[in-house]
Amino acid sequence: MTAHDEHAADRPADGTNPFAPRPSGPPPYPAAPTGYPAAGPYPPAQPYPSAQPYPPAQPFPSAQPYPPTNAYPPAPAYGTPDGYPPAAYPFVPLPPLATWPYRVAAHLVDLAVPGLLGLIGVAVWLPGYITFIRTMAASAEQGTASMQTFPIFGTAYLVLVLCSLAGLAFTIWNRAFRQGRTGQSLGKQLVGLRLLNEQTMAPMGAGMAFVRDLAHYVDGAAMDVGYLWPLWDPKRQTFADKICRTVVVMDGRRGR
Repeated sequence: MTAHDEHAADRPADGTNPFAPRPSGPPPYPAAPTGYPAAGPYPPAQPYPSAQPYPPAQPFPSAQPYPPTNAYPPAPAYGTPDGYPPAAYPFVPLPPLATWPYRVAAHLVDLAVPGLLGLIGVAVWLPGYITFIRTMAASAEQGTASMQTFPIFGTAYLVLVLCSLAGLAFTIWNRAFRQGRTGQSLGKQLVGLRLLNEQTMAPMGAGMAFVRDLAHYVDGAAMDVGYLWPLWDPKRQTFADKICRTVVVMDGRRGR
């Protein structure tokens, strides 16, 4: 074996020279495999269908006006202090109250006309009645007494009845209708007083004025204490005034 053959035996089978200088750096990456089939030609792109035109925009319907909203209710008025409900009647300042002597004077004036009519009737009737009693007593002893003997007595009695009815009619007109409508009877007008409802400070009306006169029977039921009650009552009211809710006040510049 020759030297050439020995060197040939030392070479690798791939024919590379083991003694050749090696390149520095990392070994190169292996080549990418090439076993994928070659891509065939792509089909030609199909054209997009022609775009359909959008329908024209419809105009918005005319805006309907909103219905008017209900206005907010007004704020309630502030209540009275301590939660009490408001007064049923507006506050009206109270005029000066009538004193007891003025009320007595007005009442006496109101009694003057019916009292005068009553006196006239009694003045006509009483003499005839006295004569009638005396004559009846004397005739009874003789047994000849008869009502037909005394026609004057029947006439005098009729006068008494008529005067009494006239006085009653005057009282109803004066104290119920007149006083209920204006707040003043003739006596109160003369003295300067006025009868009013204590809540409204207005005349009370004929009906209530009549009821008030009937309620005066309560004043006289307990020895006339009700008539004296205004002497110490804060509102100077009788029992009838308290029942009917009335007050008697000074009117105008008369009295105090």
